[in-house]
This record gives sequence, structure tokens and C-alpha cells, in this order.
Amino acid sequence: MKKYLIAKTEVLFGIYNGKIVWEEIVYKEDPEKFLNNANKDLENLRNSTKKIKLFDLSNKTETEIYQDVNKNINGIQYANGKVYFVADKGQKIEYIDLETKQKQTLCDLPKGGVSLNGIYDNKLQYCYYTGSEAKIDKAYYIDLETKESKEFKLFDKNRYLVEILAENKDFYFVRTGYELGAEYSTWAGTKQQDIEKENYGLIKKEDYWNSKPEYISMKNT
Repeated sequence: MKKYLIAKTEVLFGIYNGKIVWEEIVYKEDPEKFLNNANKDLENLRNSTKKIKLFDLSNKTETEIYQDVNKNINGIQYANGKVYFVADKGQKIEYIDLETKQKQTLCDLPKGGVSLNGIYDNKLQYCYYTGSEAKIDKAYYIDLETKESKEFKLFDKNRYLVEILAENKDFYFVRTGYELGAEYSTWAGTKQQDIEKENYGLIKKEDYWNSKPEYISMKNT
């Protein structure tokens, strides 16, 4: 049966033992069939095959590590030889160990619908959102070494996550929040607010993970 590879859209995650870690998606059906049907196109993508691969730069060869239905491998995050992900509406965070090529469970979750937000200093952030506006309902992180999970509470006044943008040894450079304009109705009848300004700052790493908003403010010019 013919398969349809998404060409030139592979996602690179990092390096493992001198090899590039990346994903490849193979469509279940020809995507051109669904150019005028967004719902069918999304369903086709969700039920396509996602492969985790390594590309060896020394001899230009690739090795497949793992594959599954695309909807079972969402929100991929990579660190230290492990590829972390969640299934669509799944209630656990899982990972593939690139050395053993085995899938394992990192932790169970209280409910489905989680989003993985990134790995920093060996801590994996994950959040539950209230809707399509990226506002936080609950946020947590899990220490990948100790497996201890802790609630995370650094949000701005609009319930957006305080995001890490860069770091050095002792500090994170973070987006501390957004200044939103007045709410208005769109042509579709939905309510919307535009971002008029973004605020930034520095925060000590220990304060960040302990949800202490001790920011060194930085002017946004």
C-alpha cells in the first residue's frame, strides 16, 4: 500500500551520541484528498505514523528507534537520551530510552489533556490549559532524576505561564507577562484581546522552580 511521506518537514530534537534525534511522519492517506476539509485532514494526520529516528552524521545513515500512531506521541520533549511524550488525552507521561529502544512510563497524571512545555535543568514542565487562549488552569514540573512532581505557580495577571527564554548558570531570562488590549468581538462572534506589549525579566533558578516571583525587571524598548 502506498504511503505518503511529509517531505522536508522533519523535526529535530537534539543530539544523542553524535547522532541527530528527529521525527518523521508518514501519512495514512494522501493529504491532497483533504485540502478542502480541515477536520478530515487533521484526522488523517492524527492517525498517520510517527517515527523517532537517529541520523548518524559520520556515515550519513539513519536508524529507526520507535514508531506509533501519531496521536500517541504528542508534545515531544528531548533530554539526555530520552524522548518524552504524551498520548492524545492520555493520563501518563511516557518516554523512549534511545539506548534500550524501550518505551517506559515516567509518571501517571490526574487527567488527560496535558501539554508538555519543555525541559530545563532536568525538570520537565507540563500544564493544563483552560481553553484555546493558552491560559493556565494548573501547571506542574517533574524532576527527571528524582521523579518528584511539584505544582508550579508562576503566571502573569492574565494566567499565562512565565516562560523561560534563555539561561546562564544562575538565572533564567523569562517572559514575565503580556499587556493585553481591550476585549473585542471578531467577525465570527468570538471574544478576543490583542497583545500590545511583552514584559521580560531575570529570575534566580531556585526562585523560578519554587514559584517565587522575584524578578529583576528589564525594560522592553
